[in-house]
Amino acid sequence: MVFYSIEKKAIQQLGGNKTDPASMFTVFLVSLLFLAIKSYLVMVTYNSVAPKLISNNGFNVQNFRPLTFWEGVMLVILANNLFA
Repeated sequence: MVFYSIEKKAIQQLGGNKTDPASMFTVFLVSLLFLAIKSYLVMVTYNSVAPKLISNNGFNVQNFRPLTFWEGVMLVILANNLFA
């Protein structure tokens, strides 16, 4: 039920409804939450897959540096801007 009200507020914002500061703040917080979830998934996926790809190509994994959360955020923002 919570997601329905958040979704309804987001649609009202996009539909040109009169702006309510509380609903705009809620949409902003949900957007930040989705960005954090996507960034975490990118970070975990990269850190688990990249060493396997490096070793399968015959290179040394000793120089592998794991992706940090903030680098994941930047990668998600880049991908969203390039492909959306």
